[in-house]
Amino acid sequence: LSLHHNYIGNDGANALAGLLCNRGLQDLMELHLSHNDIQTHAAFALVRSAVTRRCRGPALWLRLDSNRICSASLSDMLKQGAMSDSVCYSSRGCGKLHCAENLR
Repeated sequence: LSLHHNYIGNDGANALAGLLCNRGLQDLMELHLSHNDIQTHAAFALVRSAVTRRCRGPALWLRLDSNRICSASLSDMLKQGAMSDSVCYSSRGCGKLHCAENLR
């Protein structure tokens, strides 16, 4: 699902985070949210939902590049929530159907 360049912002990202846990979206493989003015706390909500839904479906390729996300803060939030092992930060030739790290 490509929603990049749509000025979704934090409110929209939080709404999408709630929808990710919906059973109707459990087969979603990619959510492209680049260039949407999303900040760290809303990105955390998206990642938390993506990790939660993984128990019921495939891994989600969540693209959040070119937003207003502080990587260090997000990483700290993930560690505190015991989710850091569920997130891959690699960008080495990954795609929605291929993981360069063989995690998918």
